[in-house]
Amino acid sequence: MAKADQNALLAAARAEVEDFHVFFDDWFTGACPQSEEDLESRHGSRLASGFQLIYPGGGVLDRDGLIQGIRGAYAKSPGYKTQIRDVRLRPMGAEGYLLVNYEEWQKNAVNSTPPNNGRLSSAVFRIVAQDPIKLEWLHLHETWLPAEVMAADPFDF
Repeated sequence: MAKADQNALLAAARAEVEDFHVFFDDWFTGACPQSEEDLESRHGSRLASGFQLIYPGGGVLDRDGLIQGIRGAYAKSPGYKTQIRDVRLRPMGAEGYLLVNYEEWQKNAVNSTPPNNGRLSSAVFRIVAQDPIKLEWLHLHETWLPAEVMAADPFDF
């Protein structure tokens, strides 16, 4: 893959990851409408039918389970905020797919222990359109960052 293509894919992946998490900020704090239309257009429509999430504690959810959990968490986390850091493309060796690593930092997450936390995430995307680049989430695996790394962060974002 040409360097220009790599840069475009990295920019598209970063934009997708960041925008996906802006939805969580809006939904969990109640800053967006509590509507099925908003939930589907900003969240559900981005997930492949076979999507799977592995949480840091080892729990596994499919697409429908994640959407159901998100639906029930509307406005339940006042002050919730995420920050995405260090988005990187990783070699995948499969045409039409991307493997992306990033850090997801959360503060005031009432359903996480600790509520201020950091996760290292690996996401597999399918490229569903090229111009502009559009990505679909296939798989997401999160693991906690080491406690000493989380303790060193001031969570001032």
